[in-house]
This record gives sequence, structure tokens and C-alpha cells, in this order.
Amino acid sequence: MPLPCAHCGASIPDSSIDRERDIATCPSCGRVVDLRAQGGAAEGPPPAPRLREPVALPAGMQITTYAPSESYRHAGANGIAITRRWLRSKHYVMLLVPLIASGVVAFVWTQHGFSFWLVLGVLFVAWWTYMLATMFVNRTVVRAQSGRVEVRHGPLPNLALARSATFEASRVRQLFAARRGAAFAVKAQLSDGSVVDVVAPLTSAEQAIFVEQQLERVLGLVDFAVEGELGAGYPAAVGAAGGKAAKGGAALAFLGPVIIAVAVGIFFFAGSSTLEGSLTAKPELGGWVLSPDDCSSGQRQGFHGVELRSSADPSRRVRLVRDAVRGDSVVVEESSPSRRTVLGPERCARFGLAIQQTNTSINDVWVMEGNASLDCDVLSGHVTFAGCH
Repeated sequence: MPLPCAHCGASIPDSSIDRERDIATCPSCGRVVDLRAQGGAAEGPPPAPRLREPVALPAGMQITTYAPSESYRHAGANGIAITRRWLRSKHYVMLLVPLIASGVVAFVWTQHGFSFWLVLGVLFVAWWTYMLATMFVNRTVVRAQSGRVEVRHGPLPNLALARSATFEASRVRQLFAARRGAAFAVKAQLSDGSVVDVVAPLTSAEQAIFVEQQLERVLGLVDFAVEGELGAGYPAAVGAAGGKAAKGGAALAFLGPVIIAVAVGIFFFAGSSTLEGSLTAKPELGGWVLSPDDCSSGQRQGFHGVELRSSADPSRRVRLVRDAVRGDSVVVEESSPSRRTVLGPERCARFGLAIQQTNTSINDVWVMEGNASLDCDVLSGHVTFAGCH
């Protein structure tokens, strides 16, 4: 038999009555009705509502209270709007990640050109930059009034972290705060027995319980214990756990860029070239001195060896070639004037080439190292090289 609502007098159907907790939700005005006060309580001892101290407004949140609009039948419940900024201090530190990653990708692209892995790197930097941008500009706004809750995240969409939603209080049996991975959330137990996230993610237990209490107050819901919610030892136990999570997040935000910086340092160390020595050409070859400061693996040009270059004289390069079939050789190439000179052991009193392939590969090019000691009729000198790729 339908019960009359003690607030507005409308009939409450059986589908809106919770016999286990002796409460009912009026579909007309959205208020919660205590069945024990109306004599409609179920047999047996009623469950006791949970008494918990109100949580003060947590850091990073704002709350606004406004009068209900005239369109709502229940004029006694003020509406609220709770706003939470996504920006936290750790996000300033995390700015180092896209900055460093962008520098690495740009450097590798200019040195080696297009590759599949560089495209993945660009996509990663773009994704990280966008996700970080949402942290700087986005807000979560929770509005509740007379039986309706609206949750909006924006202005930038971020479906990986948060989704906007709307809930009717008539479908909600209980609200409770719970963990959501490393963060927190306000969840709702619906009349059909399912559990859904109402507001998520939240950064601390205090934020989750504060939102829960404010929504319960506006929607007229009685707070009962729910399995899986945050412990009843709040604020001490839950606050401590939230503090640990916050410290852990701050530590991770600090260590993330450090790890990236170390990885970048290792990359530059493995990919940088080290050269010492010089080669001197006799007058027959032009009378120049080449002090190489850059080298590359001959794998790029299809030979086993290295190519030596100097930024002070970009028109000249020297190739050190190891060839088991044709024999070892030193090739001097000059672009101005265009000339190519090939030197072999037969033209040298001393001809020593030691070139080794390392176990390091960068963009499918094996890194080379070694040395050359020459005393030929037109070229002499000694150079050592490492990290040539």
C-alpha cells in the first residue's frame, strides 16, 4: 500500500521504499521519509545511522550555496555547487617531462631524420602535453539541488580520468566515499543494487567525504555504513592514509622528471661521439690538417668503418674502411675542388686501422669505435674515435 509523504503529501510507491533501513524517497519532492516516524517500519531492530563529524572544506575546493529555483516543488532545500581545481603543485614539476622529451625528439629528428620510433616519440610528447594541459585548466563542478546531481569536468575533455554525469536522487539508495586506485571517489549505491562513480577522481579522503556529506545534506539522504567505503576511523586513520598518498604523489612527481633526465643523459652519453687526434696532409694533397670532431658509422653509406668530419672544414671528410675482400683503405674526399684520394697499405710506411663494432645500436645503426695510425706518402697522423653511429 502506498505511503503518504510527510513533507508534500504525495503517495510514495513501493519501489521507492527501502524496508531494510526503514526509509523511503519521495519521487515528487525528493525528500527522505523516516518510516518509523509514520508507523511503516519493518519488523526487527532498525539499522542505526552512522554519526560522523562534519568535514571542513578541504584545500583545493570551493563551495557555493544558492537558493532553489521556483520550479522545484521542495523549496526548503538550498542547492550547492562544489568546485575542485585539478591543478596541484606537482604539475609544475611535471612540466619538465614534455620539455625534456621535446628536446630529445627534436635532437634525434635533426640528426637521424624520420623513423617509426620518432613518430611514437612525437605522439607521446603530444599526449603528455595535452594531459598536463588539462591539469592546468580543468575543474570539476558538482551541482546538487532538489533530487538531482550534475557532475561536469572541463573545459578540456579527459575521458581517461573523468567523465561528466547526471544522477537522480530517486535512484540513489546510499552515497559513500571509497578509494579509486591511488585516488578517491564518491560512489552511489543505486536502487537496482549497482554501484557507480558519482564524483571521481578526488585527490584526498577529506575531499571525498566532504562531497559525500554535502550531497547527503542537500538530497536528504541518511548516512549508513556501506561495505567497501572509507574506514569509520576518520579523520585520523583516513587522513593519515590520504597524507601518505599525497606525499607519495609528490615524491613521484619529483622523481619522474629526474628519471627522465637520467634517461636523457644516458641517451646522450651512448649517442655522443668522442674523437681525439688529427690527420695532416702533405702539400701534394693540399697541405691541410683535419682535427675531426664528428664521426658516423660506415653502415649508413654501405661500408664497414667510420667517416670522420670536422665542423671547421666541412668540405673535407676521411673514410676509414675495413674490407676483407678488397683490403683496408683510407679514402679522402674533398668537395672543393672535387677530388677523391684512396690510400692503401702499399703507399704507407705505417698503416694501422683498428675498427670495432660495439654492442650498441641506435636507430638500427651499430655504434663503432677504434683508432687509426697512418704514415703514408701524402697523409699521416693518429686519431681515436668512439660513439660513431
